[in-house]
Amino acid sequence: MNTLNECLNCVFNSDYVKNYSSPTVKRHQTSLSYLVNRPLSQGECIKLGQITENTFRIIIENNTKYINIRPTNKKGKKERDILFLDEENKRILYAEVKSNINLDTEKSLATCNKCKEISIELEQEYPDYEIVWMLLCSRYTSVNDISSTYKNKFKSIKDHLVGVNEFLTYFGIKYQFSNDEYKNYINKLVEECFNNS
Repeated sequence: MNTLNECLNCVFNSDYVKNYSSPTVKRHQTSLSYLVNRPLSQGECIKLGQITENTFRIIIENNTKYINIRPTNKKGKKERDILFLDEENKRILYAEVKSNINLDTEKSLATCNKCKEISIELEQEYPDYEIVWMLLCSRYTSVNDISSTYKNKFKSIKDHLVGVNEFLTYFGIKYQFSNDEYKNYINKLVEECFNNS
């Protein structure tokens, strides 16, 4: 090794450096990142889930009369991912969003319990409103696309499990993604949001 370039090439081509950014080489089919055409780091996978959740809020705010009443996060209080009010029909719509539903038993149970607990809290906070709640699996356009293996992880709330299209329907949004359109949408989000990464 005689030059700085040889030194850098040696280091940058090592497995240590290549794996340091932890690209997601093997993505599980139940993960939103599975739809993405390029490698993502673990951090980017998490960020993609947050971005997707926020874009759903934007779609609702711009295409419906629903009012976003999601409170700011408070210490010791369970976060409410998506929370909207329909004043006209006296309805509250709450959704917990999961970008990967391949959870272990403990985490899937905790997710089910969180949804149920928040729905009870909302009933107490809004006694004059109908509470509609769901677990949105943002990887799938339809709940019918989720295999029974993964649906069974959420058996106690199975009637509240939805894909993106069912979620949009709850808000009266008529547009329905095909699987290819949704994959294209997610890839465009990645391209736009991670362009500077």
